[in-house]
Amino acid sequence: MQKLEREILKEKIQIIESRPPR
Repeated sequence: MQKLEREILKEKIQIIESRPPR
């Protein structure tokens, strides 16, 4: 189940990085 957490974290990081820098 650790793989799922790693995937979620990666997606969260991508979303945050995709957001415009404010």
